[in-house]
Amino acid sequence: MDDASLNNNVTVGMNVTGYNNNGGVVFTDTIVNSVGSKQNFTINYQSTALTSTVTPVYSYEFAVALAAADGPNAAPNTYEYMVPWNSIFITNFVGDPSHLINDQLVLEQEQVFTIVNAYFINVTFNDGTGMDVVQLELDIDLSQLNSMPIGGDGAIAITEEITGPGGDGPFVYGWEETISGSPITGVITSDVPVTTTTPTNEINVLPTSDHWLDNIYDLLQDSNVKIKLAYANPGWQTNGCIDPTTVSSATDNVYSIVDCDDMLTPVTPNGFLNKPLSLEVFGGTIDGIFLNRTVQHSGATSLLLVHQEP
Repeated sequence: MDDASLNNNVTVGMNVTGYNNNGGVVFTDTIVNSVGSKQNFTINYQSTALTSTVTPVYSYEFAVALAAADGPNAAPNTYEYMVPWNSIFITNFVGDPSHLINDQLVLEQEQVFTIVNAYFINVTFNDGTGMDVVQLELDIDLSQLNSMPIGGDGAIAITEEITGPGGDGPFVYGWEETISGSPITGVITSDVPVTTTTPTNEINVLPTSDHWLDNIYDLLQDSNVKIKLAYANPGWQTNGCIDPTTVSSATDNVYSIVDCDDMLTPVTPNGFLNKPLSLEVFGGTIDGIFLNRTVQHSGATSLLLVHQEP
């Protein structure tokens, strides 16, 4: 009620009925729970969503397949790159490789390819060990890394076949995961942008809690008052406050949550929580008559409070 002194005539247990200007009943069957002051209250809200689109970029390590060195001066058990060849292997991929098709590969920061096919294969080495890798078929041939032809400095012999959609056969004799002792690295840029939706620090008070709007507005007219997120709000930092500069009127239901110390830094939840938000008033109190249930009293212009008969 606008005149707080009238609260002195209200007692716990009274039955409350709200009427509009025409005498129609707005709400009834409501009981007074308490009369006086409180500092804690709860609102229902939704976070404002921020939608952004990014192009994912992933880093991987690669390997190349080598053929046995040939020629009169070739040393035994040495390997050289099979030229021309348009395949390379990812050694640390997890997931569905078909998603890599049509993505862009930048190898060793200098060579750019488009991936035309991607699939898992199994590689077995001559010591009996093996590994699952992803074979990438590229749009153009690979011939060198870091402006240097690929040699056999770190090559491991493969005496058994590579099996996979590319075919079977003992045609690969060398396997190299390094160039001059360093890993062969590259990045793959997806051809499919990813859209993400995250909550901002802005909250929208739902109609089920709009009975608190005038209290929030009145309290924040005093620069010494802060309305802070109460301690028990999972998913929120504990040092968040309603930014008073975002509360423009007693009907405004969209507020920003900021750091209580500087009253500037945005405070955001860690997701769309869909849970009531507990608030606590510092430097002031909410004075009023508190009922046993939430009522939509915006259309009520008068109240009838009646002592219930024992």
